[in-house]
Amino acid sequence: SIERGLVLYVSFAQGAKLDHLPSACKSLLTAPLSSADKWSSDHSDAGSVITLVKGGSPQGLLVVPQASLVAKLERGDKSLKYYKQTGKSEAEVLYRGFLKSLRKVAEELLSGEKERQGPSYEELQAIRAARALVDPKELFRLPDENGEPQPYTAWDERGVPTHDADGAELPKSAKKKLDKIYIAHVKKYEKAKESGEAPAAPAPLPSKAPAQEEVDDGGPLFADLAEGLLVIRH
Repeated sequence: SIERGLVLYVSFAQGAKLDHLPSACKSLLTAPLSSADKWSSDHSDAGSVITLVKGGSPQGLLVVPQASLVAKLERGDKSLKYYKQTGKSEAEVLYRGFLKSLRKVAEELLSGEKERQGPSYEELQAIRAARALVDPKELFRLPDENGEPQPYTAWDERGVPTHDADGAELPKSAKKKLDKIYIAHVKKYEKAKESGEAPAAPAPLPSKAPAQEEVDDGGPLFADLAEGLLVIRH
C-alpha cells in the first residue's frame, strides 16, 4: 500500500532517451496531481508530491510499466497498433532509469540542490551495471549510455556490428575494437548469469523491426513491481 500518492503507468515510445527522464520526473513531482486528504469537490486542495511532502504529508509513488500505453488508432483501423513501442530490452533500461531518476530528482527538489544536466556519476554507474545484464546479442542494438541510438545497421550472428549508420562496411580496426568490447561484455554477462543476476535464457532478439500490423499483448514489461514502489518523506 502507498496510501496517499500517485500510481504512474509508464511506457516508452521509439526515440525515448535516458536524458529525457529527469525533466519528465520533475514534471510529475511538481505538478498538482495529489492531495493530503480526500479531494475537495473543486480539487482546489490539489498539490504536487514535493509540496505536500515538504508540508509534512508523506507521498507514495507506485510505478507500473504498461507497454500498451503506446498505441495508435487511425481511420479505418479495426484494432490498436503498437508498432511505435521501443523494444523490451531498451524499455527495461529506460524503466530502471526512470525509477532512479524519480528518486534522484525527488531528493534534489526536497534538498534544494541545483538541478543538474545529464546523469550523475552514480547514475552512470547504475546504467553500466544494468547494461552488464543485457544479452550480448543485444548489446550493440540498444541505445548507448546517453540514450543515443548506436550508429549501426547490420550485425553478425553474435550481434557485433558489421556496417555503420550509412550502410557501409566497418573497417577492420573498428571491428577489432567492437570485438574487444563484445568479449569483455560476454565475460561480465556470464559472471552475472552465474550469480543469478542475469536471466539464464534471455529471449532472442528479432532480426528485424516488427511490422506495423504487429500488436503487442498489452501486458506489463516486467513481472516484478516491488522496485517500482517509492515512498517520499521529508
